[in-house]
Amino acid sequence: MDKDRVLFTLKQILSSLTRDEFESSYTFSVFERDANVPLKMISILDKNLRRRERLLDLGCGYGFLALFVADALNFRETYGVDIDLERVKKANKRLNVVRLDLENGCLPFSDGSFDLVTCFGVLDHLKFFDNIFSETYRVLDMDGLFLISCTNLSSWDSRICSLLGYQPRHVEISSRYLVGVPKVYYTVPRPVGHIHTCTLRALKEIASIYGFTPMWEAGMKTTYPNKVVRFIDAVLSKRPSLATRYLLLLGKKK
Repeated sequence: MDKDRVLFTLKQILSSLTRDEFESSYTFSVFERDANVPLKMISILDKNLRRRERLLDLGCGYGFLALFVADALNFRETYGVDIDLERVKKANKRLNVVRLDLENGCLPFSDGSFDLVTCFGVLDHLKFFDNIFSETYRVLDMDGLFLISCTNLSSWDSRICSLLGYQPRHVEISSRYLVGVPKVYYTVPRPVGHIHTCTLRALKEIASIYGFTPMWEAGMKTTYPNKVVRFIDAVLSKRPSLATRYLLLLGKKK
């Protein structure tokens, strides 16, 4: 892996984003604040990928994250799936995108046609994960990889919130108002559509049921406005099961 090239690619993409495009994926905020996260992620993928023909990003949004990963790893073809019509139209300028409901629809691709499938922050917006896991398993090559980024229901801050009677930040009950969340934990002070999330343990279990095995995991620091909370998060996020967000790399069971 060429570290300088990866950082240059990331810097170029971040500098080209509009405000809406940047805020469309919290992963950009994480990558901007801590370049070690994307570097480690790309390094792990680089070591474990057998082929680099086709990449598929589930919930691709405007397509920039898929573009970053594909460029950093030299993929020949990049595809995306999203349900938002406006984002699909714009992402189609950068990659091959189809509009689809990931919770219910079948991916319009043949079996074993992808070497890497990515899913950044999409599971939070779904009620159930069964379809996304079964369809990903189907379209992945036998040596393919599935990379997921997800918020953590059992993160250190969610545990404290629940203990004190507050609402965990990543389980919202209103599309208009952010309610029940202590202000010290605000990152984005409005609902972002997180209707459902899970623990790292639960995600590994459902992955195993659908034929995947964990290969690597890592916690991700978040962008709390409070310096003290940010320091605590930096320490505790080193343990993925306590981090507010985590990365999980899965491979097909042999």
